[in-house]
Amino acid sequence: MTEYEAYQEHICYTHDTYCRIVIRHASFDAARMLAARWKQEISLEYLTEEKFVPFSTTDEYFSVPDYGETYPFSVRGQLVLLDNCALTAALARLPEQTQEEMFLYYFQLPTMKSLDSSASKKADGKAEGAQTAGDNNGFFTPNSKIDFSNVKIEPLFEEAVDFETFSKSDFRAVKVKECVAVPKSKKLLQFTLDDGTGTDRTILSGIHAYYEPGELVGKTLIAITNLPPRAMMGIESCGMLPSAVCEENGEEKLNLLMVDNHIPAGAKLY
Repeated sequence: MTEYEAYQEHICYTHDTYCRIVIRHASFDAARMLAARWKQEISLEYLTEEKFVPFSTTDEYFSVPDYGETYPFSVRGQLVLLDNCALTAALARLPEQTQEEMFLYYFQLPTMKSLDSSASKKADGKAEGAQTAGDNNGFFTPNSKIDFSNVKIEPLFEEAVDFETFSKSDFRAVKVKECVAVPKSKKLLQFTLDDGTGTDRTILSGIHAYYEPGELVGKTLIAITNLPPRAMMGIESCGMLPSAVCEENGEEKLNLLMVDNHIPAGAKLY
C-alpha cells in the first residue's frame, strides 16, 4: 500500500467514525425529546375518564355568538342600538347627564351656541338644543331636513380675484390637540394644532360664543397657515381658522369648518 493510499484509508476511517458518533448522539437527543414530550402529553382516553368533564360540542366555549342581536338604549329622545347586553345595562345605570354627555361625544358633532349670551336664553337654549342636537350638524342630516327658509347670506363678491393671488393662501388640514379659553377674554379660544410639520401651531379664534373648548379637541379643521403672526391678548396667533357665517331669524350663526378625520394633518387644499 502506497503512502497516498494509506492516507486515503485514514481519511475514510476518520470520516466514518465521526459520522457514527454524530448519528449516535442525534439518536440519543431524539429519544430524550420524545420521552419528555410523552411526559407532557395527556391522552384523550385519560381526559375522558369519569373524573374529568367529557368533551361536548354544546359547551359554551364552542358556541358561536349571535352578532345580529341588538339591545336598544334610549338617550336624548333617540334610540341607539348596541350589540352588547352588559354594556347596555351599564349605560342604563349611569346618571342621565352622563348618558347625554357620552351620547354627544360619541354620536354627535359639537353644537352651536347663540351669540346672545344672556343667562335666561342660555337656559332655554339647552332644553331646545337637546332636541335639535342632531340637526345642528350637517354631516349626518340631509339638506332636505334642514330649514333654510329664515337664513340670510351675504351677497357674493362682484370683484374677481386672479388665480395667482388666490393660490398664495396656503390652506392646510390641521388637528386640534388642545383648545382652551383665553383668560380675561370672552370671545377668544386658543388652539394648539398639529399642522403636519412636527411643531405645534397656535391660532386664536374669536368663536367662544359658539363653541366650548372641549367640543373641538380631536377635530380636523382647515387653517390658513401663511398669514403673518398677529398678537392677541399677549399671545401670538399664527394663522386663521375659516368659518361659515350667516344670519338666521335676525341672529348671527357661525360654523367652524370641519372635515373628515381621515384627512391627515398638513394635507394641502387646492
